[in-house]
This record gives sequence, C-alpha cells and structure tokens, in this order.
Amino acid sequence: MPSILSRITWLEDDDASVDGHLVRLATHQAPATALFTDVERVAYYNRFRVRDGRVSIASVVLVRLPIGMYYPKKSCLANQFDRELDSLVTSGYISYRLERYVNYESFKRPSAYEQTPTPLTIDQLVGCFETLFGLLLLGTGLFILELLSRWIVPLRTLLTFPQTE
Repeated sequence: MPSILSRITWLEDDDASVDGHLVRLATHQAPATALFTDVERVAYYNRFRVRDGRVSIASVVLVRLPIGMYYPKKSCLANQFDRELDSLVTSGYISYRLERYVNYESFKRPSAYEQTPTPLTIDQLVGCFETLFGLLLLGTGLFILELLSRWIVPLRTLLTFPQTE
C-alpha cells in the first residue's frame, strides 16, 4: 500500500484542475495515469469536447453514492416531503430525468457496421395502395352521385341540403 500511496497525486478540489487532467488524458499527454472522478463528469467531457479526444473509463464501479434528503422526523413538512417524493418516483419523473440528462451514450462503442437505408418494397406499401384505392372509389362514387343528381330531384335535394345550412 505505501508504494501505491507514493504514486498518488492529489488534485485541487476545483473543476479546472479536473478538466485539465481530462484534457491531458484525452490527448495522451499523461498516458500512464488514471483519474478517480464521477462518471457524469467524464460523460459530459466526452459529449462536449469531442475534438480534444475521448476519455475511456474502467468498467469496474468503485463507489456508489446514494442520494439522500435529511430532515427532522418531527418536522411539520415531513409528510409533505414524503408525499412529494413518492409522487415524483411513481410518476416516473426521476427516471425520466436520469435517462435524459445522465446518460452514457458517449461511452458506447461505435457499431461494427454502418446501417444504410433500404429502399421500400411493394409489400411495405400495400396499405398505402389499399387506402388510395378506397379513396379513389369514394371520390368516383361521389362524382357519379353528383352527375345523377341533375336528373334525380330527390337526390339533388339530399346533396344540396348540407350546402344550405
């Protein structure tokens, strides 16, 4: 353990020093080093600083930190806090926010093959053709009714009734 501790360099507790170390890791200026930081910071770096290079992460999780809210048990707001938190959890709002803003898409490896669009086939367009045929039949039927309404008076009154309102 003393041999490991002698090789550890403690960074200052500010964002600039961690970002500087991430830049050195991405540009291979410090290739034999590692950085112990939260995954969200590396994901943010990889998403918004792609041109500087990517920073890889280890697949081993070293620390899991739960999120907690502490308040006195006898507080008059305890029940209200519990209700609000329960409603946020059951509505899916928390999982939605985590999926939307704390995602790890930048860590996904590029796919081995490129997906190219394929042309549509006739089998995929059968429903469109059926709809087109049905609408053409409907339009033709209405056209024939309008032509027949010139000679059939009750049909003419039926077709002109909606227009007179």
